[in-house]
Order: sequence, then C-alpha cells, then structure tokens
Amino acid sequence: MTDAVTAEVRACFQDGQRSFASHKRIVQRLSVAFARDRKIFWKEFIRAVNRVLVIYARTAAVERVVQLIATFAGGHSTATSSDERQSGLENFCSALIAYLLERTSATSKAVRFRSCQLVSTVLTSLPDNAEINEQLYEPLVEKLMSRAKDKVPTVRAATISGLGRLQNPIEDAEDEVASQLVFMMSYDSSPAVRKAALSFTMISTCSVAAFVRRCHDVREDVRKTALRILANRVHPQSLPIASRVEILRAGLHDRSSAVRKTCLEVLLRDGWLRDACGGDLIRMISYLDPEIYSNVAIDAARLLVTASEELLMKAVGQINPKELTAETAVLLRACVASSDFIAETFFPSTLTFVEALKCTETTSFMQKQLLDIAGSVDMTDEVGRQELERFLLEDLIPNIDAGSECLRSAVSVLRRSSSIDTVERMALNAIEGVKLSEEEHEDEANIANEESLKQTEAKLRALEVVEALLSHKGELSDRQQIQMAVLNGFTSSNSVLRASALQCLSVLCLREKEDDEALRFLPLFVQV
Repeated sequence: MTDAVTAEVRACFQDGQRSFASHKRIVQRLSVAFARDRKIFWKEFIRAVNRVLVIYARTAAVERVVQLIATFAGGHSTATSSDERQSGLENFCSALIAYLLERTSATSKAVRFRSCQLVSTVLTSLPDNAEINEQLYEPLVEKLMSRAKDKVPTVRAATISGLGRLQNPIEDAEDEVASQLVFMMSYDSSPAVRKAALSFTMISTCSVAAFVRRCHDVREDVRKTALRILANRVHPQSLPIASRVEILRAGLHDRSSAVRKTCLEVLLRDGWLRDACGGDLIRMISYLDPEIYSNVAIDAARLLVTASEELLMKAVGQINPKELTAETAVLLRACVASSDFIAETFFPSTLTFVEALKCTETTSFMQKQLLDIAGSVDMTDEVGRQELERFLLEDLIPNIDAGSECLRSAVSVLRRSSSIDTVERMALNAIEGVKLSEEEHEDEANIANEESLKQTEAKLRALEVVEALLSHKGELSDRQQIQMAVLNGFTSSNSVLRASALQCLSVLCLREKEDDEALRFLPLFVQV
C-alpha cells in the first residue's frame, strides 16, 4: 500500500503540471490516496511541496502545481462526505499552513516567495464559511505581516491575497491587517504590489480614500485597476461628492488614452450610469453637484452623449429649455457641444434663445449655461440679435444678482454680436451711472444705510463689468477712459471695491505688451 500511495501522489503531481482542467479529477485521486495512508501521503505531499519552494521563476508548470496544492488543501470540503476524512483533511490543511509558515523566514528569496504564495493561495481557496484554527491564526497573521515588509517585491506581493482573507475592517476600524494593506496600496515602491493590494483590500470608510488616491498613481496599470475597482465595487453615492469629482477629473483627463477609455467606458458608462443610475443621465449628473463642479459634469455628460447616438437622442428628449434645472442645463451644454445640429433643434431662432434666457432670469447658473452655448445659436436674424443685445444690456448685466461668471459670459456674447465700441460704451455708462447717483446725494446730510449699500453694490457691479471686458482679447477703443474708471476705484474706503479695482488694474496691465504699463503702476501695487 505504501508504494501504491507514493506512486499515486507522484503521478498526480506529474499530471497536475499539464493542465488546470484536470485538477478536479486529480484532487479526487489525492483524497483517495490520503484516506489510504495519511502518514505516507504527508511525506510524499511535502516532498512535492519542497520541490516547488526552491523554484523562483514563475513558469506555467510550477504555477499549476501551486494551484493544485491549494485546491486540495483549501477546497477539499467537496472531495469527501466522511466526517472522519473531513476532519483529517482540515488537520492536514492546518499542518500544511504551519509547515509553510516556518519557511517564510528562509534566507532564500525563492523559498520565502513560494511559501508565502502557497499560504495565500490556500487561504483564498478555503470556503467562505471556513474558520481558521485559533492556534494558527496569530502566527499566520504575524508571519504574513512580517513578509509584507520583505525587501523583495514579489514576496510582498505574494502575501497580499492571504492578508486580504484575514482582514476585517468593517467590524474593527483599527484592524492591523487592513491598515497594512492600505499602506501597501498607497506607499509601496513596487507597482505590482500596489496593484495587488488594490485588488484584495476590502473597501470601507477607512480605505475608500486610498482607492481614490490610486487614480493618481504614477503607473498606468495601477490607475486602470483603481478605476475598475471603483466602478465594480463602489456605488457613487457612498463616495463624497468631492471624491467623485476628483476621480472623473483625473480619469477623463489622464495623459494615457487607455486610462481615459477605462474611466469613460468602465467607470462612467457601465459602473455609474448603467449600474448605479439605471441609465438616467440626469440622475448621474446630479451626483456631481453641477452647480459647484459644472466643468466636470459637462465633460462627463459630453463624452457620454458623444460616444452614443442613442444616449444623445434620449438626453435631447429630457430637456426643456424653458424649464431648465441645474442638471438639464448642464446636459443641454453637453449635447450642444457634442453635435452642431442640437442648438438649432432647441433654438431655431435668436428670439427663442432670448425667451429661454428670460425664463431663467432668476437663476444665474442656468443663465450662464445658456449664454455659453450662444456661439452655436444662429445669430443671422437681425431682429432677434437686437432683442438679445437689449436683454443683455438692460436686464442681465445691470442685475446685481447675476453672478460674475454669468456677467463674463454675457460680455462675451455681446462682443460676438455687437461692436467693441458698444460693449465699452456699456461699461463706461455703468460707471457714469454710479457717479451721477453719487452726485445727487452729495449734499444730503444723512444717507440711509440701505442707499449706501446700493451705491457700493452699483460700484462693484461697474468694476465687474470692466473686468469682464478686459478679460477678453481685442483692442480697446477708449483705453484711457477705462483706465481712469479703474483708478477711481482705489479712492473708495470700501476694501471690497479696492480689491475689485486692483483686480481690474492687474488684468489691464497683463493686457499691455509693454512692460512700462506695469512699471508705471508699481508704486500703487506696492502701496496696496
């Protein structure tokens, strides 16, 4: 019987080198041999293990044998229905792990690597409900944690899947195994180790930030792995909004086209849009807080609708320009950016565009989104263009509630649809209006606080108009008068007005190609 068991074990390992497909049948043969004579079986099994331990090269035959050992030791529960045999095989598994742990501190890097690899592979082969022997657990954690700091990267990487099986970050935020995996994921010098740690670290409130940081890893394959894991294992709502934005900002603008493709197709399209939002593009945009992170939300929506004609048509059907929300305004911009004919679909004439602007008059953010697509609207209609200019000059720009970003967009539209002189005259008229208002109240003994506040707001608005004008390229027809208007802002006792005037003067100096302009105002800059 001894010779028969020995021959059978050797034959099993010989056959196991050839193909993974035969492993299930070989495990059954090994279980039968184990039941015949456990002592001889152990001796021959360990002899085969020792031959694997000294081989550092990752050849296909050796990797098959490693998997065979782990499958028999860890996944043997279906190999027999006998309680006695089951108990014996469980003891065999514990004995094998203990044997391998003793060799994790060997001087040979091959032995350290293979022993850690075998321990980790056995642990991952155990059933989900398997319990590790209490006497074995502490040395198991200690040895693997020690080898996780080995000087050889392949040894460190070999410990990760085993540590992944031992971690428990959900019940214990201070779990040392989970903390070690997060550390390896974040700071290990080897990209292979960081990538392996990404794959086996359990995502929790303590580790999710580390996963997000790996989207900025120096290695392309690590960044791709991080994006895939975030797509498959993390719902976007479980991430802070800032983290969602950071992931997309890094992934969609990555220097590698492969990473950009992974972010768009795997994370954004499949993970977030399809799985998390059920294909609802507006819902997905809402996850990005479009009023705060409009650029990222627009980029994400634009790339999605550009890549899918079906999604573009679906998005167009969800937008009503006269009843915009923050999400649909962003979606409208994305659709217009993706296809030239979309703007004509929503705004067949300039008058319809002006009507949409009037409908969003109380919301600066949505007005800005509409103004930013004005370049795609047909402006050949003279009547409509005049109505647009009238609305911008008389209603939108004087409106203090319209934000500075909306103001810049309005000035940009005016510079495209009107002459430069018209825009400059509008800016100077705003300033003159403030001066005249001041002169009317100059002789009054007491100016109400409310009236004083209105004057300050009007001055600030006038300077914002000037700054918006200066921010655009092109020559100024009356630069001297605009310069004087800016300098008058420095005479105010209000610090906010002086800061706005300083901003305008800085932009004005940057516009001038000669250095003399900036040098002339240097004493003023130093004084401020």
